[in-house]
Amino acid sequence: MIVAYHEFSSTPVRDVYAATRETFARHAEIMYDSGAMRDCVTFDDAHQSQFSIAAPVLNECGISGIFFATTAWVGCHSDVMSWRELRELHAMGHTIGSHTHTHPMRTACGDRALLNELTVSKQLLEDLLGDEVNCLSIPAGRVDARVLSACKGAGYQRVYTSRVGEYKAASQECPEVIGRFVVRRGTGDQTLREFMAGTPGTCRRLRAASATKELVKMVVGDSIYQRVWRYALRAKLYSN
Repeated sequence: MIVAYHEFSSTPVRDVYAATRETFARHAEIMYDSGAMRDCVTFDDAHQSQFSIAAPVLNECGISGIFFATTAWVGCHSDVMSWRELRELHAMGHTIGSHTHTHPMRTACGDRALLNELTVSKQLLEDLLGDEVNCLSIPAGRVDARVLSACKGAGYQRVYTSRVGEYKAASQECPEVIGRFVVRRGTGDQTLREFMAGTPGTCRRLRAASATKELVKMVVGDSIYQRVWRYALRAKLYSN
């Protein structure tokens, strides 16, 4: 049972993906009580609050996480972790993975751009950490056979999506594919507790909601969805 977070705050904010420090502390206790100790909790975008708020909570509970960084943002935006902070997370025992280089929707990339997004991010992180980077998270969760084949060719062993319950074993054509439950501001403690416990009704409900969101993306189309996504990201990154 894998969960994903984006950012955190000391007090409640309106961002749908932002959890408070207090909420995450409760969530970490739920995950610990479920027996999850390593790589059950993931973080996209390398938001600075993941280092300042989430990491201390994880360390206190003895849980290690995976932090996926968009490398073109590192050192360029005040809300994104620095290279030093990524190194510190790695030294603490957490895993650092790729969230691509510039955060495009993968399925909307041409072959050359796709390869560049995969390899540049991987190389930058490996040079930074002095360690292998073999996992990545898919921006916006959009992935297909072509993208998975490119990930395999670039040397990634695990690919994380935002499709609840998704799983594909590694093969010669693609890496291991692992779906996640993306935690939002309104996610209740009981929902998380039941998801971590594998409660059938809750898992079915979350999978259905995830499938509906994926259908919306497909209906809207990758190019339009990517433009909206980039506009929202740009507004967020430059708001400060």
